[in-house]
Amino acid sequence: MVDLVAAGQSRRDAADEATRLYGSPAPETFRKHYRELESSGQLPKHSSHIDHGVEALKAALRQRKDSEEEARRTLSAAEEKARAIGLDLSRDLNLLFTSLRQRHLSLDDFLTSNPRDQADRFRRNGVTDADEAGRKLIEAHEERELLRQQLEALREVISLRSIVRQAE
Repeated sequence: MVDLVAAGQSRRDAADEATRLYGSPAPETFRKHYRELESSGQLPKHSSHIDHGVEALKAALRQRKDSEEEARRTLSAAEEKARAIGLDLSRDLNLLFTSLRQRHLSLDDFLTSNPRDQADRFRRNGVTDADEAGRKLIEAHEERELLRQQLEALREVISLRSIVRQAE
């Protein structure tokens, strides 16, 4: 009830809320008891909005520390996964990401275009044999899937490195 009053509720509303929550005594009994405690200076110190803010800040800092520790633990596994699918993590990762993303978009545009446009592109690139074009189309699908996996792995590594770097 003290916290409710401190939060700006009237004494009557706080007493009604306490009654709703805890049942038992009538609202007037709560009011009388509260006035007696207040006049004798025995009311416990109420939680202020500052106390709530301090607790929220502490919780946010604990959560951030936990996420930084989790990032440190998972970073090496994410880097190993990225290397396993052919990524060179010694380069500028943002530049690498941009390059891979452009290639993925280019392949995606090609693979989602109609077969006539695909055939025209193959002919422009010197591929006139239908079987060879079919193989190259399958290779393009496989490359697009690999690029998707690389982009996903690279995005994770970039994110985790950013979290770890901010913690330092």
